[in-house]
Amino acid sequence: MHRLVGFGAVTLTVMFVVSCADMDIITNQPEANSHQASACMNTSGAFGSGAPCAPLSFEGGTSPWGAGGFGLLAAVPAPDVAYLGSTTLIDISTLSNLALLPSVTDGSLTVAFAPRMMKVSSGVWASWSSPPFAETSAPHVLFSDFSNIVTLDLSQPVTTFGFEIAPNPWAPHTFTVDFIDSSGPTIVETIVKDAHGFQGSRLVASDLDLPVNRIRISGTADFAIAQLRYALGESTVAVDIEVPGTINQRSRGLIPVAILGSSAFDVMQVDGATIAFGPGAAAPAHSLGNPRIFSGHLEDTNGDGITDLLAHFRQVEVGLTSDDTEGCISGATLDGNSFEGCAPVRVINPGRLN
Repeated sequence: MHRLVGFGAVTLTVMFVVSCADMDIITNQPEANSHQASACMNTSGAFGSGAPCAPLSFEGGTSPWGAGGFGLLAAVPAPDVAYLGSTTLIDISTLSNLALLPSVTDGSLTVAFAPRMMKVSSGVWASWSSPPFAETSAPHVLFSDFSNIVTLDLSQPVTTFGFEIAPNPWAPHTFTVDFIDSSGPTIVETIVKDAHGFQGSRLVASDLDLPVNRIRISGTADFAIAQLRYALGESTVAVDIEVPGTINQRSRGLIPVAILGSSAFDVMQVDGATIAFGPGAAAPAHSLGNPRIFSGHLEDTNGDGITDLLAHFRQVEVGLTSDDTEGCISGATLDGNSFEGCAPVRVINPGRLN
């Protein structure tokens, strides 16, 4: 039996392919535990040798590889207070009912759909779960449009991503969700989740060790998703720096370190108050958090025509020793992105100068 979603005699069917035919399927088990297994999967979700390895999270007390020995994934079982408080909701409530959407956005993150998904307004989709398995029993949803696989491409990496999912048929169905870093591409994590079409929607969400920018949903029926939530991953920009090649370990002077600007990195966007250098995380000797002082340290140190930032650090605070072979600087830009740069150094004691 299929639900009628409230816009005429339209019943949409999308077939999803479970990636492992012999896995144990535990349907409709809200109290089930999550177990992790490791399997090599390629980017189409098939098992095989030589493919990138991704952890799997299974509903139920056992996995096809047996219970125990794998540890738990960071899958989020339900939309609890901690999950809601640490994520941002992409609100789709103002979008037109029955509109076919290529993407949705909250102005910070854009989620693009392939193929497009249909917005179905609150109350039109016939059945959903209630708390604690769902945020609300009548959400606005996004319906898969005659496709058996839906891919969500994210405009920037995230470290948490989740949504509630329910099949269109009023029956139990299984969904496989891959969390992917598309630069590889590499499947960072896979969650296998059971949901029921009659008041049996379930949350699919995970706190990830590595940032992802693509989500692929597949399963055994067409479906709707709701309550898209995310937390942005921290992006660290690699920068070039210039450090004196030889540093006297016992000097009480200042170490000049130049953060080099480039076409990809504007040093004038650096938050001077966040800069730290060396194992001791030494702050600049001058208050670069002060805009007037910061501007006085902007110069083209390497003669390439691009402005650089020259900072000075007290040797006694830097913490470099003769065991260190590089000096590293870190900080953040005014828009919150972190940066880091390292350069080779030779640390010597007094009396050993060549």
